[in-house]
Amino acid sequence: MALVTVQFRWSGGGREVFLCTDYYGWESNKIRMSCSCTSPVFTAVVELPVGCQEYKYIVDGQWKHDPNKETTPNVFGTLNNVVRVTQTTQEIQPAQEIKTVQVTKTVQQTRTVQEPKPQEAGQVTVTPIRVVQEVCHGTITPAAPFDPEADADALRKAMKGLGTDEKTIIAILAHRSNSQRQTIKNKFKVKYGKDLTKQLESELTGNLEDCVLALMEPASLYDARSLRRAIKGAGTDEECLIEILCSRSNAEIQQIKQA
Repeated sequence: MALVTVQFRWSGGGREVFLCTDYYGWESNKIRMSCSCTSPVFTAVVELPVGCQEYKYIVDGQWKHDPNKETTPNVFGTLNNVVRVTQTTQEIQPAQEIKTVQVTKTVQQTRTVQEPKPQEAGQVTVTPIRVVQEVCHGTITPAAPFDPEADADALRKAMKGLGTDEKTIIAILAHRSNSQRQTIKNKFKVKYGKDLTKQLESELTGNLEDCVLALMEPASLYDARSLRRAIKGAGTDEECLIEILCSRSNAEIQQIKQA
């Protein structure tokens, strides 16, 4: 499926802005938008498939849409923005300075600073240097197309009867985003009346069980439990505290506190 580069721009204020799209699984794969020191406009560039794509922004922890762009109602009674992507689509809003953000792999963001050279006879010259910052993102991307009912049926079949088809379980759960796994879990409960997590727990053992059960937890709940284990009992797992608290946004930390 061909993807088209689309530029997004948010000029509605805020200190921390994320772009969320239905194609990338909304908040589970939100994209941090960037702005320069001289401009209050936040920008991001993403790749989207041709067609009608919905998107929205998280501004300082609050969901917001752009009232100046096309909108559509969502299931929560609010509005999402809509972009109609074609092969010639290049931008949602024109931006003078854009930084590319990839969702699925490590990329590099660059900015220019000035470093003074030694003074010569009362004269000062400056030379621009490039400062490179590594930006890391998860490697699991939302499946597209995504059919939660088909996934629920396949998981049911993999655990039914004697033995367990572990390859099918891995193929499905390891290739769905966290929000998609929660959707599959809900669909499984509705269709079969059983808790998918408990079913997996009864069918799997060892490291595979630990990994799969961790995948089935919402991200904020998994972080909260990891932090709890890190400070419980004698001693403190400082590496765990640093890894989680120093790599989460303010909004994500608030979700961890509420989990």
